[in-house]
Formats: sequence, structure tokens, C-alpha cells
Amino acid sequence: MAARDAKSHQITEALHGARQIKFSAIEKRWEDLIFAVREKELGAIWNSFLWAIASLLIWNGMPVILGAVALGTYTIIYHTMSAAVAFTALAIFSSLEWVLSVVPALVTELIDARISIRRIQDHLESPERVHSILPGDSVVLENVSVTWPSNEEKKDAFVLRDVSLHFPNERLRYV
Repeated sequence: MAARDAKSHQITEALHGARQIKFSAIEKRWEDLIFAVREKELGAIWNSFLWAIASLLIWNGMPVILGAVALGTYTIIYHTMSAAVAFTALAIFSSLEWVLSVVPALVTELIDARISIRRIQDHLESPERVHSILPGDSVVLENVSVTWPSNEEKKDAFVLRDVSLHFPNERLRYV
């Protein structure tokens, strides 16, 4: 979940700043950053799948292991085992199979619930978002040249030269 959150944060930040990223020509840097976070996420997903496989093997193998250990222990302690004892024990173990199979699922659900509660608690305890935008008197551009961005240098490209603009608060005017 943490790796997925980190990747989502990077992608969201890139999407919000896509114009600035393109304008600054730093696409490669952002691509490398997002792919690095994605690699961490894939590693976490791989570990999660390995744990899921181990859990599934334990879940499916537990009734057999329990029966073998219990009957083996009985045989070691009493040095003998009758058919009546073996079949009765196997019948009891088969009725316990469902109860024992619920334990790994219950543990997984408890871990998921604990993580979710912690994330909700962290969110609720986080400080309120502080806006860092400070209003100014105006935005001024003096003697700028404006053209459409291009990868090629064109001699006959349309360019607005020596443009001065003044944008006061709540009004626009051309100087």
C-alpha cells in the first residue's frame, strides 16, 4: 500500500505539473522518477504474491500436517495405533479443517484492518493544508518576446516582440 501510494503521489504531481514539465523539458527526469517508484511498487507486489503463495500452501497443507503430526505423536507416545483410533481422529480432524482454514484468512483480515485504521488515524491527525499563495499587487511582463514553442529553429516563425503587460489584481490592461 505504501509503494502504491508513493507511485500515485508521483503520478498525480506529474499530471498537475504537466505543462511546467513540458515547458522546462524535464520529461526524462520525471519519467525516471516515476519508473523508480514503479519498480519499488513492483517489488512490493512481488513480495505480497510470495506471502500469498506461502499462506495458501499453509492453508491447504495444514489439515494434512496436523493429522500427520497428531497421529505420529500418538504412535510415538503409545507405540501402537488401532484403526478405530486412526479413523476417529481423521473424522475429528476433517471437522476441524474448516475452523483451521479460517485462521490464516482471519489473520490476514486483522492485519488489513490494522493498516487501514492506522492510515485513517494518520490522515485524521495530519495538519490542515496551509495555502502558501500570497497575493501580490500585480503581475508585470516587460519587453518580452512570445512565440509558439518548437523543437526546430524556424526563421519565419511568428514572434511577438517587445510586449509589455501589466495584470493588476482583479483587472487586466495592455501597456
